Amino acid sequence: MAHWLTELNLTPEYYSLGDDYAKLAGVIADRLDALNLPMSAKSNDRGKESLSAEFLYMSCCTDIDVDEFDELMSRLYDWADTSLDKHWNGKKLC
Repeated sequence: MAHWLTELNLTPEYYSLGDDYAKLAGVIADRLDALNLPMSAKSNDRGKESLSAEFLYMSCCTDIDVDEFDELMSRLYDWADTSLDKHWNGKKLC
């Protein structure tokens, strides 16, 4: 099992907002902005900022397609799963 450095818990909003992807994207952007990465992960700030900006942009859209949202979520998962050491099951970002 991976050892996560930080947590980005979106479960309550993910279920309460359902398919209102614009509102959910806004929540995710806010949470990413507020996420304080430890010093050992500061090199990943650029990825966090880029994802936050894309979620913020998506939150302003009125016609978000589920595939577009899922693609951006997939990129969020990939970023969060960034390995911070050489071990396969070692420290992960978020």
